[in-house]
Amino acid sequence: MIDHQDTKQVTQPVFYILLCLATGEKHGYQIMRETLDLSEGNIRMRNGTLYGCIRRMMDELLIQESNTHDMRDGDDERRKYYCLTSKGQQTLDAEIARMKVILSYAVKNRLVSQYE
Repeated sequence: MIDHQDTKQVTQPVFYILLCLATGEKHGYQIMRETLDLSEGNIRMRNGTLYGCIRRMMDELLIQESNTHDMRDGDDERRKYYCLTSKGQQTLDAEIARMKVILSYAVKNRLVSQYE
């Protein structure tokens, strides 16, 4: 069981960055594209928002620059890749648990028809 008191609630951009990085390391542009896809076009992160969040998330030890990334053909060597830390994974887990509680309440009270 996740103790919600151990982690603070996160902003929507931070949540999407954590969610994107949960499937593996990514660079900034990949995070922006994946966020747009995951949100079905509703969240369009701009450079300032993305890199401001990344800087704060690194300061809070939620993410870190990846030091295991292998350069791919045609990849720009200046490109920085990011990955989750264990604290970042715990924060994502806690946020998803909070969302499950809210969604369960909504389903129980017939505020939404169904979810899986």
